[in-house]
Amino acid sequence: MADSYAVSARRSGAATATVSNGTAAVEVGGPGLTPVELLLGSVASCMLATMVDHALRNAIPSDDLHVEVSGEMANRPRRVDVVRAVVHPGPGVTPEQAEALLRAAHRCPVHTTLEQQPQLEITLG
Repeated sequence: MADSYAVSARRSGAATATVSNGTAAVEVGGPGLTPVELLLGSVASCMLATMVDHALRNAIPSDDLHVEVSGEMANRPRRVDVVRAVVHPGPGVTPEQAEALLRAAHRCPVHTTLEQQPQLEITLG
């Protein structure tokens, strides 16, 4: 059986919402992250987790590994049109190890989901 995930978003203020998975919650809007920033953060954190897993299994230094993700918006329809990720392997990582980390980043499930254009179903509840 495939893994399944669920979150909910509830209005929590005039211009804010709380997104929760039942265990953890994050405030969206206002001084918090925007929905687009959450999307970019999902890409960044998924890539990082996938690369750290690869690094740990292959004895690649990962203490300073980090990812910066940015996006550009487009109109008609309003959407994120371009997502750019820059992987910073950190010191002590060989060029070969850096390339392996980059390949791992491409295997992150959020990255592959965005590449595959998932079916999106919206219904009334």
